[in-house]
Amino acid sequence: MAAGRTPLDKVIDSMRPTAILATMRTAPAPPITLPSSAQVGPEEVLSWKKDGVQNRVLQRLKKGAYPISSTLDLHGRTVAQAQEDMLGCIAAAAAEGRRCLLIVHGKSASAAAPARLKNCVNAWLRQHPQVNAFHSAKPQHGGAGALYVLIGKRSP
Repeated sequence: MAAGRTPLDKVIDSMRPTAILATMRTAPAPPITLPSSAQVGPEEVLSWKKDGVQNRVLQRLKKGAYPISSTLDLHGRTVAQAQEDMLGCIAAAAAEGRRCLLIVHGKSASAAAPARLKNCVNAWLRQHPQVNAFHSAKPQHGGAGALYVLIGKRSP
Protein backbone atom coordinates (compact mmCIF):
# COMPACT_ATOMS: atom_id res chain seq x y z
CA MET A 1 0.00 0.00 0.00
CA ALA A 2 1.27 3.50 -0.87
CA ALA A 3 2.53 5.66 1.97
CA GLY A 4 -0.23 7.59 3.69
CA ARG A 5 -3.04 5.43 2.27
CA THR A 6 -5.43 3.65 4.57
CA PRO A 7 -7.60 0.57 3.94
CA LEU A 8 -10.52 2.98 3.62
CA ASP A 9 -8.75 4.67 0.66
CA LYS A 10 -8.68 1.32 -1.12
CA VAL A 11 -12.43 0.87 -0.58
CA ILE A 12 -13.12 4.40 -1.82
CA ASP A 13 -10.96 3.77 -4.92
CA SER A 14 -13.00 0.64 -5.69
CA MET A 15 -16.18 2.74 -5.62
CA ARG A 16 -15.01 5.23 -8.25
CA PRO A 17 -17.09 5.15 -11.48
CA THR A 18 -14.27 3.67 -13.58
CA ALA A 19 -13.78 0.85 -11.08
CA ILE A 20 -17.51 0.18 -10.96
CA LEU A 21 -17.78 0.13 -14.76
CA ALA A 22 -14.85 -2.28 -14.95
CA THR A 23 -16.53 -4.71 -12.56
CA MET A 24 -19.82 -4.49 -14.47
CA ARG A 25 -18.30 -5.98 -17.58
CA THR A 26 -18.44 -9.74 -17.35
CA ALA A 27 -17.16 -10.28 -20.89
CA PRO A 28 -14.97 -8.25 -23.20
CA ALA A 29 -16.86 -5.51 -25.00
CA PRO A 30 -18.03 -6.62 -28.42
CA PRO A 31 -16.33 -4.95 -31.37
CA ILE A 32 -18.71 -2.12 -32.15
CA THR A 33 -18.12 0.17 -35.09
CA LEU A 34 -19.30 3.65 -35.95
CA PRO A 35 -22.33 3.97 -38.22
CA SER A 36 -22.00 3.75 -41.97
CA SER A 37 -23.19 6.43 -44.34
CA ALA A 38 -26.86 5.49 -43.75
CA GLN A 39 -27.70 8.29 -41.33
CA VAL A 40 -30.99 8.93 -39.56
CA GLY A 41 -32.47 12.36 -38.94
CA PRO A 42 -33.03 13.98 -35.54
CA GLU A 43 -36.81 13.40 -35.63
CA GLU A 44 -36.72 9.95 -37.25
CA VAL A 45 -38.27 7.09 -35.29
CA LEU A 46 -35.92 4.14 -34.79
CA SER A 47 -37.14 0.56 -34.61
CA TRP A 48 -35.24 -2.74 -34.82
CA LYS A 49 -35.50 -6.32 -33.62
CA LYS A 50 -33.10 -9.23 -33.79
CA ASP A 51 -34.01 -12.15 -36.04
CA GLY A 52 -36.11 -14.60 -34.05
CA VAL A 53 -37.71 -11.96 -31.80
CA GLN A 54 -41.48 -12.04 -32.20
CA ASN A 55 -43.26 -9.06 -33.75
CA ARG A 56 -45.56 -8.76 -30.72
CA VAL A 57 -42.50 -8.23 -28.50
CA LEU A 58 -41.50 -5.25 -30.64
CA GLN A 59 -45.10 -3.97 -30.59
CA ARG A 60 -45.16 -4.13 -26.78
CA LEU A 61 -41.82 -2.31 -26.65
CA LYS A 62 -43.15 0.36 -29.04
CA LYS A 63 -46.15 0.93 -26.75
CA GLY A 64 -43.89 1.28 -23.71
CA ALA A 65 -45.49 -1.81 -22.15
CA TYR A 66 -42.27 -3.10 -20.55
CA PRO A 67 -41.35 -1.50 -17.21
CA ILE A 68 -38.19 0.58 -17.52
CA SER A 69 -35.61 -0.87 -15.13
CA SER A 70 -32.75 1.58 -15.84
CA THR A 71 -32.21 4.90 -17.58
CA LEU A 72 -29.00 6.09 -19.19
CA ASP A 73 -28.74 9.76 -20.21
CA LEU A 74 -26.00 10.38 -22.79
CA HIS A 75 -26.52 14.17 -23.10
CA GLY A 76 -23.20 16.00 -23.07
CA ARG A 77 -21.12 12.85 -23.58
CA THR A 78 -18.55 12.42 -26.33
CA VAL A 79 -19.00 9.50 -28.73
CA ALA A 80 -16.30 7.51 -26.90
CA GLN A 81 -17.82 8.27 -23.46
CA ALA A 82 -21.30 7.42 -24.72
CA GLN A 83 -20.14 4.06 -26.05
CA GLU A 84 -18.38 3.18 -22.81
CA ASP A 85 -21.39 4.21 -20.71
CA MET A 86 -23.82 2.33 -22.94
CA LEU A 87 -21.77 -0.87 -22.94
CA GLY A 88 -21.42 -0.72 -19.16
CA CYS A 89 -25.13 -0.09 -18.67
CA ILE A 90 -26.12 -3.00 -20.94
CA ALA A 91 -23.63 -5.35 -19.26
CA ALA A 92 -24.91 -4.40 -15.81
CA ALA A 93 -28.54 -4.78 -16.87
CA ALA A 94 -27.89 -8.20 -18.40
CA ALA A 95 -25.96 -9.38 -15.33
CA GLU A 96 -28.77 -8.25 -13.00
CA GLY A 97 -31.60 -9.60 -15.16
CA ARG A 98 -33.04 -6.18 -16.02
CA ARG A 99 -34.94 -6.36 -19.32
CA CYS A 100 -35.86 -2.87 -20.49
CA LEU A 101 -33.60 0.18 -20.54
CA LEU A 102 -34.33 3.74 -21.54
CA ILE A 103 -31.34 5.26 -23.33
CA VAL A 104 -31.62 9.02 -23.85
CA HIS A 105 -29.32 10.02 -26.71
CA GLY A 106 -30.88 13.36 -27.65
CA LYS A 107 -31.47 14.68 -31.15
CA SER A 108 -28.76 17.33 -31.60
CA ALA A 109 -30.97 18.93 -34.24
CA SER A 110 -29.09 22.24 -34.22
CA ALA A 111 -25.55 20.82 -34.03
CA ALA A 112 -23.05 20.82 -36.88
CA ALA A 113 -23.43 17.01 -37.07
CA PRO A 114 -27.16 16.48 -36.40
CA ALA A 115 -28.14 13.37 -34.45
CA ARG A 116 -24.56 12.12 -34.18
CA LEU A 117 -25.08 10.22 -30.91
CA LYS A 118 -28.46 9.00 -32.14
CA ASN A 119 -26.80 7.50 -35.22
CA CYS A 120 -24.01 5.94 -33.16
CA VAL A 121 -26.39 4.42 -30.60
CA ASN A 122 -28.57 3.09 -33.44
CA ALA A 123 -25.57 1.32 -35.00
CA TRP A 124 -24.10 0.07 -31.71
CA LEU A 125 -27.35 -1.44 -30.44
CA ARG A 126 -27.88 -3.35 -33.71
CA GLN A 127 -24.45 -4.95 -33.23
CA HIS A 128 -24.72 -5.74 -29.52
CA PRO A 129 -25.28 -9.46 -28.82
CA GLN A 130 -27.37 -8.85 -25.68
CA VAL A 131 -29.83 -6.44 -27.34
CA ASN A 132 -32.98 -8.12 -28.66
CA ALA A 133 -34.87 -5.03 -29.84
CA PHE A 134 -35.18 -1.28 -29.54
CA HIS A 135 -37.71 1.38 -30.46
CA SER A 136 -37.95 5.16 -30.12
CA ALA A 137 -39.57 6.12 -26.84
CA LYS A 138 -43.00 7.61 -26.25
CA PRO A 139 -43.05 11.43 -25.96
CA GLN A 140 -43.17 11.39 -22.15
CA HIS A 141 -39.86 9.44 -22.11
CA GLY A 142 -38.02 11.53 -24.71
CA GLY A 143 -39.67 10.65 -28.03
CA ALA A 144 -37.26 10.51 -30.96
CA GLY A 145 -34.43 11.52 -28.61
CA ALA A 146 -34.59 8.29 -26.59
CA LEU A 147 -34.92 4.54 -27.07
CA TYR A 148 -36.54 1.68 -25.22
CA VAL A 149 -33.98 -1.15 -25.35
CA LEU A 150 -34.94 -4.76 -24.67
CA ILE A 151 -32.15 -6.90 -23.23
CA GLY A 152 -32.20 -10.67 -23.72
CA LYS A 153 -33.25 -12.88 -20.84
CA ARG A 154 -30.41 -14.44 -18.84
CA SER A 155 -29.75 -18.11 -19.30
CA PRO A 156 -30.40 -20.19 -16.17
